[in-house]
Amino acid sequence: MTTIALAVPHGVAARFLLRTQILPRLLDAGVRVVVLVPNPDEPYLQAELCHPDIVLERLQATNDPPRSRPWLALMLLRGHVLAGGARNGTLHAKLRQTARRLSAGRASGRVAAVALKGAAKLLWRSRALRRGLVFAETRACMPDRHRDILLRHRPDLLVTTSPGWFPADAAILEEARRAAVPTLACVLGWDNPTSKGYRSMAPQRTIAWSAHMAAQLAALHDLAPARIDTAGVPHFDRYVVPGAVADRADLFARLGLDPARRLVVFATATPIGFADNAGVARILAEAIEDGRLGIDAQLVVRLHPFFFRPDRKEAYDELEQLAREQPHVHLDVPEIVSERMRSDVTEADDERLAALLTHADVLVNVYSTTTLEAFLADTPVVFAGGWVGPGVDGEPDPRTYSSYEHLREIVAEGAVQVAATPGQLVEHVARYLADPSLERAQRERFARRETGPADGRAAERTADLILQAARSPSGARRPARLRGGVLRPGILRRRAGAR
Repeated sequence: MTTIALAVPHGVAARFLLRTQILPRLLDAGVRVVVLVPNPDEPYLQAELCHPDIVLERLQATNDPPRSRPWLALMLLRGHVLAGGARNGTLHAKLRQTARRLSAGRASGRVAAVALKGAAKLLWRSRALRRGLVFAETRACMPDRHRDILLRHRPDLLVTTSPGWFPADAAILEEARRAAVPTLACVLGWDNPTSKGYRSMAPQRTIAWSAHMAAQLAALHDLAPARIDTAGVPHFDRYVVPGAVADRADLFARLGLDPARRLVVFATATPIGFADNAGVARILAEAIEDGRLGIDAQLVVRLHPFFFRPDRKEAYDELEQLAREQPHVHLDVPEIVSERMRSDVTEADDERLAALLTHADVLVNVYSTTTLEAFLADTPVVFAGGWVGPGVDGEPDPRTYSSYEHLREIVAEGAVQVAATPGQLVEHVARYLADPSLERAQRERFARRETGPADGRAAERTADLILQAARSPSGARRPARLRGGVLRPGILRRRAGAR
C-alpha cells in the first residue's frame, strides 16, 4: 500500500490539506495517510480524522523560532534572501526593519545589523552562496526528531505546505532528505514565494497555484521549472462550486444581520503586525451611523485568529466594546478548536468566512489573502490603514502596499482601492456600495492570474499530483544502512514482508 505523510504544523495547513477534497481523494485511491500534527491526542482532531487508513503522529517541530542560536541566525538570514533580491521591495523593507530592530539594542546588535545587510545583498546576487547558506543550515542545524516515525511508516512521499519557509517545514523536509524519502511541497500562501525568504530545501516536486506563481518559484528560489506543477488553490474551490457557499438569507439569519442593509466586511489583520484594527472598524462604524456611506449598511468585523493569543486581549476588547456600542456592528469570531495547533478553526468556520466574502457588498482588509477570495466572488476590495504609522511595538513600519511584491501590480492597475487616509476609506467604500461593478474586469483578470484554474477542481488536481509523485519510479531510493545511530538513505525501503 502506498503511504503518504502530510506535515500539518498549524491550522492554515490543516485547512489546505485536511479540510479540502485532497484527503478524501487520497483515501479513495487506497493510500495510507500519516498525518503529522502537533496535537495528535486532542479529541476533536481524533474524531475528525477517524479512518482506518489515517494514522496520527506527533509533529515535534513547530513554527516557533528554533532554540539553536546557529539555526536561528541562519534562518533569519535566509528569511531576507531571494534570487534578485535587489528588485524585491518586500525584502528591502524587511531588511530595513530587521536592521533597525537589531540596532536598537547593544553594540553587538548594531554589528549584527551591518552583517545582515551585507550578507543578504551578497546572497541576492549569488546562487552558489544561496546554496551554501542552505547547505550550512540543513546540515549543521536541523534537528532529527522524527526518525522513529519514518522507520515505522516508511512513507513513499512527504508532503509539506512550503519548501521550507517555516521552521517546521524546514526541519521535516531535511529529515526526509536524510532518510531518502521523496518530498513534495505545496505553496500555502499567496505572498509566500515573494516575502518569506529563500526556501530551505529543493523538493522533488513543488505545486504552485498558478503559472504566475510557478515563474516566481523558479526565478526567486532557483527551483527547476520542470519540477513545478500548477493546480489552483484547493481551499478556494468552494467559491466556484455551485451550492458550496451558504446563500445570503441563510448567512444573514445565522449571524443576526439585517437583510435590508448592505454588508461591509472588515477582515482584520493580525494584531501583531497592524496597530489599528479597532481604528479602522470605528471609522467604518461612524460612517454607517452618520450616513456618509450614502446607503444603509452594516459592518461585520471578521477577527484574525491571532486575536486570541493571551498577549493580544486588549486588541480584542476594543473591538468587542465597539460592537456593543454600535447597533450595526457585528463581530465574527473564529471558532478556535485547538490548544496546541495554532490558528486551527472548524470547517464550518471556513465555510462561514467564505459566505461572508461572497455576500459582502464591499470587503475591507489590510494586505490579506481574502483579497483573492473576494475577487473570485466578484466582491470589491478596499485596502485600509495606509495612514497608520507605528506598528504595535512602536516601530514605524516602512512597508506600503506598493512595496509588497504580490500586491504591487494589483494596486497599480486599480483592482483594489487603497485608502491613504480615513476619509479615503469612507469614500472608496461608498463608491463601491453605489456601483459594485467598478473595476470588475481587473478583479477577474487578477483572480485568474493569481489563483490559476478556478474551476472547482484544484483539490482534485493537487491530490492527483501528490499520488503521481508518491507512485513515480523516479522516487526510488537507494539501499541504506543504519550507521552510528544515523538514518542512512534507503532504510525506509526495508520491510519484514513484501510491500
